[in-house]
Amino acid sequence: MTKQEFCRTIDHAILWQNNSREVVEKRCREVVKYGFACICCNPCEVSFARSIIGDAAGVCAVVGYPMGANTTHTKVFEALDAIDNGADEIDVVMNISRFKDGFYDYVLDELKQVVNACKAKLPGCIVKVIIETPHLKAREELEKACELVIASGADYVKQATGYATGNFGYTDEIVNADVNVGTDCVRAIHEIVKDRIKIKNAGCPRDLDECLYYIKELGVYRIGHNHIPEWLEAAGDSYWNDK
Repeated sequence: MTKQEFCRTIDHAILWQNNSREVVEKRCREVVKYGFACICCNPCEVSFARSIIGDAAGVCAVVGYPMGANTTHTKVFEALDAIDNGADEIDVVMNISRFKDGFYDYVLDELKQVVNACKAKLPGCIVKVIIETPHLKAREELEKACELVIASGADYVKQATGYATGNFGYTDEIVNADVNVGTDCVRAIHEIVKDRIKIKNAGCPRDLDECLYYIKELGVYRIGHNHIPEWLEAAGDSYWNDK
């Protein structure tokens, strides 16, 4: 994998609650500089981000973020509003409460409405669904969540927002607490979905080596992170000679 190919897998994230315009602009310029796939930002930053990035990369807006508890109508409106403002990718959070209660028809219908609305408005729009794995306490729940995302017509399943207990993986009955829960979480998703849908990993990798492991071994197509520029600069171009 070349450095350029790797950079095209990166969703450069800026999803804090207290973003300054200065920081948002810095991140957007990093997207252009390194050739990342997109900037992943809060809805209020979409228009500003697009004004900086132009056509050089994608702009991804989060929807129903981070709780997933908005009404379906609100999620659809938020997604379409983001597209109107320049987004061409949407990361939407599944309704975790309804899912945990077993209202799977509700969850699927909501996801279908968001996906269909986005693709009707912008046919090339990429939709990723965040299933918030820290709340999934059994392998069966993970499997069900993945199947719902696939059935919705979304392009990607994404494991977590990072807000749920500050954890990007999951524990309890699915993995041993002594292992890297992020890695095992994504491995489990890959085992379930195989090649039926793409996987986005958010926040787990701790360095470039782990990023490449996720891509090459765990079937990850996108990595959402905010430390990639530092790692790239520290590694230098020589890092990529044998990658």
